[in-house]
Parts: sequence; structure tokens; C-alpha cells
Amino acid sequence: MKLSSLAEGLACRQVGPPGNPEVRGITHDSRRAGAGILFAALPGKQLDGRTFVAEAVLSGAPAALGPAPAPHEIEVPYLEVENPRLAAGLLAARLAGEPSKRLVMAGVTGTSGKTTTTLLVDEVLGAAHPKRGLFGTLVYRWGEGTAGTLDASRTTPEATELQPMLAALAEGGGTAATLECSSHALWLERLAGCAFDVAVFLNLTRDHLDDHGTMEAYFEEKAKLFGLLKPGGWAVVNADDAWGRKLLDRLPKERTLAFSLSPATGADVTGEVRPSAEGISLRVVRRATGDVVEIASPLLGAPNAENLLAAASAALALGLPAAQIGARLGAVSVVPGRLERVPNGVGLLVLVDYAHKPAALEGVLRTTRALATARGGALHVVFGCGGDRDRGKRPEMGRIAAELADRVVVTSDNPRSEEPSAIADEVAAGARAAGREPVVVLDRREAIVRALETARPGDVVVLAGKGHETYQVTAGRKEPFDDRLVAREALAGLERARGEAKE
Repeated sequence: MKLSSLAEGLACRQVGPPGNPEVRGITHDSRRAGAGILFAALPGKQLDGRTFVAEAVLSGAPAALGPAPAPHEIEVPYLEVENPRLAAGLLAARLAGEPSKRLVMAGVTGTSGKTTTTLLVDEVLGAAHPKRGLFGTLVYRWGEGTAGTLDASRTTPEATELQPMLAALAEGGGTAATLECSSHALWLERLAGCAFDVAVFLNLTRDHLDDHGTMEAYFEEKAKLFGLLKPGGWAVVNADDAWGRKLLDRLPKERTLAFSLSPATGADVTGEVRPSAEGISLRVVRRATGDVVEIASPLLGAPNAENLLAAASAALALGLPAAQIGARLGAVSVVPGRLERVPNGVGLLVLVDYAHKPAALEGVLRTTRALATARGGALHVVFGCGGDRDRGKRPEMGRIAAELADRVVVTSDNPRSEEPSAIADEVAAGARAAGREPVVVLDRREAIVRALETARPGDVVVLAGKGHETYQVTAGRKEPFDDRLVAREALAGLERARGEAKE
């Protein structure tokens, strides 16, 4: 495609040497620039993409786009645009043939539950769309085998990466895609050029204030997803969340489904839940049509009931049969790092969860508090807070842990450039203010081992914060670390020790 055709309708000013080169792709990474690949000079927190234009041109880039002014003595046509990220996404979609228009597209946003709900929506789409894509925290999947999957480096890929993946999915016979949509993705225009058939809003609680500044600004970024709906697309919104209700006030009612776990609210879709130690029994009713979805899920806790209801509501909005929805959702037995059980022979219920923000930790501990009570045991929690992130949530998470758990172990969780002991002190202060003295063990492996050694048969042990992650970031070093593997090793040692003690 000629540059002039590609940029048609784009608010831009072409500067630099005249020309109308052929463009066949776009990248934001100068190392991937080459013949026919336009370079998008995106602004970053620390680096200005314009500093890499010369490198991209040396590699063969026929043109570039970015903010004004263009780099001095630019050697190729340069498109000056007000919002380089938005422009890059729109051009990437155009080059890819606007693949989202050829797919049934589902997007999920919210502070907590995005990953689980995205996986649930992907599963429920499977009957009608056996070949489909999934893009989220756990994986990018757009094709078959290793050639069509990639470990996720962030929740949502950059637009220059996402659009070619969606195109490959559509060209390979795929008919649907589910995307986990973070506030950063919406803020940084990673979803530019995407159009959705259904968009789901789960909840909004404190997180990412180091980036967004205020809850209002955070909400507005999340709300952008609903401006990407196709004509006739559906908004699916949690009416039990205060920010969800605010969103409902601004959406057209005729294409919106409000869902609620409280039947008395009169929401469009309601769920009646009966949680147990074995999982969740959920009856979902769509008021307008009388559709009833019965779900028997092995997933645990009230937060997962909300996730199941959200996924069922999205499926109902897309017109999927109720019986099919219930069967597909009930088949999801585990979501990696989300209340994931670690099997053992010492009588403990050990659960690994990604909860790393106040509301998520509270949801997990309320769920596991009920499980511990049902088992007649105590509740232990091991967690920390990330470094170089919102410090305000640290004492709040300490307070939540102290109020809901019987034993609190504060440890490290990606301290990054901060001193681990300083982070732990802030978390521990919140626990002490709530009347509980926490145990502080900075070495995360040792903290997990000590918590498991202290627990007794019938107890519940929650390892919170890392979930599916397989690394720990300390002082600029990224080292292998997996809570699940550490717990398995420690539990195997306990099984051996207790077995020998019986002999």
C-alpha cells in the first residue's frame, strides 16, 4: 500500500523529503524495521521514539510517523501526528485489513477478575467458534501450536503487534477473539483499530494510581473500551459495582446488559449463587427473554461467581444457547494462578492467587476465610507488595490481611528497585494498626516454607500476589520463582518428614 493511501483520512502533516513509498507493515521497534516497514516513533515514559528513527531508516524503513517536530535532517517521509499511538494502531489495522471487523470480538476490562473472565469467555465461545484467538495476561493465541502462540509480555499487546496477530487469526480460519483489556492498553491506544461485538466491565478498585493519578481518571481509561463497540455491539456491565453503575448511566440501554448477583436489583441479568467447598452453583436468568443458564463450576469463591456471571451475560448478549453456556462454563476447572490448588498429602488446602491489590486480596481472603471455617481450620496468608508501585495500598493490604486471616506472613513480591525491608515495614504497619502482629520473612521461599510448616491439617494457606508469574524482580534482576513450584517442593518435604515420623 502506498503511504498516501495508508495515511488517507489520518490527521497528519507529511514532512521530510517528498515521496510516496510502498508500505507493507508497521513497527514500533526499530530493531524490527526493514524494507517496507514504517517505523512508529512512539513516546515512552523514559525514551522518545524519535531518537530511534535514524536507526530504523538505516535498517530500511521507507517512512516514519511520530510527534512533531520530526527529527533533524530526516531522510524519509515523516508523518507528524498529534497522537502517535492512536495513529500507529489505526494504520496497523488498515495494513492488516481491519481484522476485528471479520471476527466476533469480546473485550473484558476491570480491576480484578479480568484474566479469569477472559478465559471463561474464550471457553464459552468455543462451541460456536472452535478456531478463535485469546489475548491476555497468560498467553497470546492466534493460531495453532507454537507458531500461533506466544507467552504474554504484557496484558494487551501493542497495536502494531496485535493487528497482525488478529489478521493471521482471521486468515487462518478463525472467527472470534477474546481480549483482556487493561487500563494501560486503553490509555496507550493498544486497542486502536479494534472494534468489539461485546465489551465487559467487571469492577473498579484502587490500582495503578501511580499512573492514572485519580480513580476518576482510571475509570475514564476503562470506559474507553465501550467507545470501541461495533454498531449493534453490546455493553455488559456489573451493576453491583459503584463505578459500573456510573458507566451504566452513560450507555444506551437498548444495547446494554447490566448484571448483578442480587436478584432484587432488577438488573437485566441476575445470578443466584450457592458457593461451597466444592465450587459454585450459579443460576443465571436474563429477565427480558427468560433464558436460564445453570452453571455447576469447580471454581471457588464469590469473586469467581461474579466472573462466571459476567461471562454468561456476555455469551447471552452474543446470542449463544443457554444450555451450551452452562456446560462450557462449568467445564473450566482451573485458571492458572487464580485460587489454584496445590495438591498435597498433609491435609492442607493450599491456594495460589494473583491477588496483588487491596480489593482482590480482600475477595480472596473472604472466600478462603469461609473455606477455613468450613474445614474447622485456621487461615494463613503469605503476601507482599510490589516495589516502584502505588505505596498507598501497602498499609491497606496489611490491614485487610490482619482483619481476615489468622496468621499473616509479610514477604517480598517483586521489590524491583526498592529496599524489600522498607516495603515490608509499610505493609506490616497496616497489619499492626488492625491489631495483629505479622511475621516478616523477606525471603519469599523461606516465607512460604515457614507458613506451610506452621499450618496444621484442616488449615487453609493462601500464597498471594504472584499467581501465574514465574519470576521475582529484585534490584533490577529477574530471577526464576514460582509460588506453585516452591509450595510443591515444601509440601513434598513435609509429606516425607511426617511419613518418617509415623514409622
